[in-house]
Amino acid sequence: MSCDDTHDITEGREKDYYLALYTNDVIYDISKDNSYTSVAYNTLPLQRVFWSSPDSFDVYYQGILLRYCIINYSTYAREDGSGKLNRVRHHSDKQSKVEGDCIIWTGLLKGRYGKVRHVESDYRAHTLALTILEVEEDPIGYKDSINIISCYKDKTQNLKLVAAHQCPNKNCLNTDHLEWKDNRGNRLDSFYEHTQTIANETQQKWLYEWFINRDPSLKYLRDDAWKYAKSMGINCAVNWAYSLLRWDKYNSTKMAEQYAERVFRQWEKMLSHKTCKTLPEILRKRYG
Repeated sequence: MSCDDTHDITEGREKDYYLALYTNDVIYDISKDNSYTSVAYNTLPLQRVFWSSPDSFDVYYQGILLRYCIINYSTYAREDGSGKLNRVRHHSDKQSKVEGDCIIWTGLLKGRYGKVRHVESDYRAHTLALTILEVEEDPIGYKDSINIISCYKDKTQNLKLVAAHQCPNKNCLNTDHLEWKDNRGNRLDSFYEHTQTIANETQQKWLYEWFINRDPSLKYLRDDAWKYAKSMGINCAVNWAYSLLRWDKYNSTKMAEQYAERVFRQWEKMLSHKTCKTLPEILRKRYG
């Protein structure tokens, strides 16, 4: 545990810091997934205090030992120099449970996916699980977190890959249910399995049918398409349905192939009524 002034640019000069710590007696309730306590302190006004601890917790995942420090971040003191660190201890043996063939993450969730917090950044738990399999162990049998995060970022940011679930549980960690895919491949798979977050093949058909039967002289297609999609239970952004009708989304699906020509002819009618300015480029090249 230490404190530091990140604005002090003086080099080679020792500086004394005042830091007083106090806390109540800590009794962890091991019957719960998490136990909480706090550490209060007094120091200089607006001082940044960095926290660390020799205590750690281990996570055994598919025979691999992962070790995390229980505190690894910093806090700022108030204007009067007071402050408090909320401390949490996770019991790692309760971070997952087995349901059938799935290993279900029971920790923090973000958008239905398991979330891991590490050095002030968030990572998807299932993506980390698949990443860990590709990281080599060091001589004593550990997998270094630096190498794991480097591989994670290479996969997700450089190669633009996602750990795609082959099961319906978005918080499943079983690597037998995961494989690396690009975003397009992942969307199409989930689309046909009816597990896509936004729409599925049946709802796509509804939108096409609604569009080709819509009066081509009407304006405001973007807003009308969004309102219709919402009425069909599709939780989408304003531009989502409009992009689908302009062939910017899911244009290689079987349903798109089936409706492509009729959708294009509707766009032609709208163009003649001057209720649209341009034809969808992909459809124009194909049928124009």
